[in-house]
Amino acid sequence: YIIDGQHFLKSIRSLEIYRERCVKSTQGWFKLIRSRSRALFWYLDFECPFCKECRTVTNEPLHTDIEKKLNNQECHKKLTIPESTVWGVISAGSGFRQLEEIFSHLGIKCMSNSTFMKLEQNIGEVS
Repeated sequence: YIIDGQHFLKSIRSLEIYRERCVKSTQGWFKLIRSRSRALFWYLDFECPFCKECRTVTNEPLHTDIEKKLNNQECHKKLTIPESTVWGVISAGSGFRQLEEIFSHLGIKCMSNSTFMKLEQNIGEVS
C-alpha cells in the first residue's frame, strides 16, 4: 500500500493512548478487526474489546480532513493518492493498462478501470 507516513503514524499513535480513555477498563486497547482497500485507499478498522468503541485508520487523510486543512483555498487543492496516481500516469502519456502493469510488478492492488476513468474525468474538470 502507498501511505502518507506522517498521517498514518499520527493516527496509529492516537490509538496507543486509549488505555487512559476507555470508559470500561483501565486496560483498554484497540484490536485490529478488519483491513479493507478501495482504489488505493486503505482502511484499518480497530475495536476496543472492553467498551466496543471503534476507530478507523486510513493510509492518508480523508478528503474532508484535507479540505478543512486548506481553509477553502480552491486554487491549492491537494490531490489524494489515487488522484495523484491518475494524474501522473496521464502526464506520462500512459493509461490504465500501463498503470495496471506497473502495479502488478510492484505487488500493489490496482484500482479498477471504472475508478481510473472516474478520477480521470474529475481531474479533467478541475484543471
